Amino acid sequence: MVVAMERNRNIPCLTGVRFVAALLVVLVHCGWVQALPESLSYFGRQLVSFFFILSGVVLAYNYRDAIISRTLGWWDFFNLRLARIMPMHIATWLLATVYVWYGWKPAQGDHPVVSWILGLLCLQSYWPSAAIIGRWNAVAWSNSCELFFYALFPFLLPVLVHRLKSKHSLIITMICVYLLQIVLYACASGMLVRWITPTHSFLGYQTRGVAADWVIPETITVALLVFPPLRLCEFVVGVCIGLLILRGEPLLKSALKANLLLGFCIVAFVLLIGLRVPDWVPVGAQTYLMSVPVLVLIVIALASGLTIVTPVLQSKPAILLGNASYALYLIHPFLAPERQATKLVQALYVLGDVAAAILFYLMLERPARGFWCQVFRRRQSASSKSVERVEVA
Repeated sequence: MVVAMERNRNIPCLTGVRFVAALLVVLVHCGWVQALPESLSYFGRQLVSFFFILSGVVLAYNYRDAIISRTLGWWDFFNLRLARIMPMHIATWLLATVYVWYGWKPAQGDHPVVSWILGLLCLQSYWPSAAIIGRWNAVAWSNSCELFFYALFPFLLPVLVHRLKSKHSLIITMICVYLLQIVLYACASGMLVRWITPTHSFLGYQTRGVAADWVIPETITVALLVFPPLRLCEFVVGVCIGLLILRGEPLLKSALKANLLLGFCIVAFVLLIGLRVPDWVPVGAQTYLMSVPVLVLIVIALASGLTIVTPVLQSKPAILLGNASYALYLIHPFLAPERQATKLVQALYVLGDVAAAILFYLMLERPARGFWCQVFRRRQSASSKSVERVEVA
């Protein structure tokens, strides 16, 4: 029986801020960030972590009651999440096939069919090779991680709910999970350093003839950045934040504290930019590990609904843009300007990305998601007398 609950209240700001995060990713990838403060450039490179954390928050917030009461089974939950991400993923993957194979026509590597199939099925992150990850629509690797999180969520959530009864236990768990992520990253990095050499073929990634000081760090960074088990901790931290919100206790009790925390996060990013990472730090650790605590604090500040940006992020245009952020993230590689293009041309490309994302959301993503859920409800109604509204946010 399906009872995926759709709550009558929304988490303040967290829909609108998704667009801000996706837009910064676009600005980084299109090369337009040179016209912006360096802090924004740094922030844009870390925002996949923000989406992973936010995913945990939203799922805990929307599905806790249904999963804990066992009115929503594993397959029912996973199917609902497939309805959320797969229609747009499949559409953009097919678009990438046409664009890359018949338009752009770059070299597809030694195994183009393998990379295409793995990417379509969101399995590319389990084959951690730059030759696999970087083909077709490269940004879709995050969907591979999301599906991994979705598969584990119905098992993780009851454990967290039953074991963590207090606010302090949730906070301590968040800290411990983050420290565990650092340890796992360091161990995985050390193992890959021992395995990969300049003449080694790493799961389809040919390194012969390329300078060792570039190949080894690049290969390790790709492998560690996309491997779902190494990113699970960010999702679990988000789940803990969602459970904190559901406790009904305000995360921050005043607008002053919320705005001070948000301001502190901005200062923290500026300090992280100028921080010189010691040589002993695993390669690529600065890609996301150093940013996770700041991103968590940003989510907590925004979830309070007390910051000065709350009215903007809760406005109808911001909600529409936030809903279209997933489409923006997936389609923006197809509308990327040349790095040498003028700032005006780059800005026009960015506006084109946003407009295209809104159209994709309204004309493809939302109708396809609704159709998927309608089929899902019809199949369930054949064997169940009680079917409640499906949550698809």
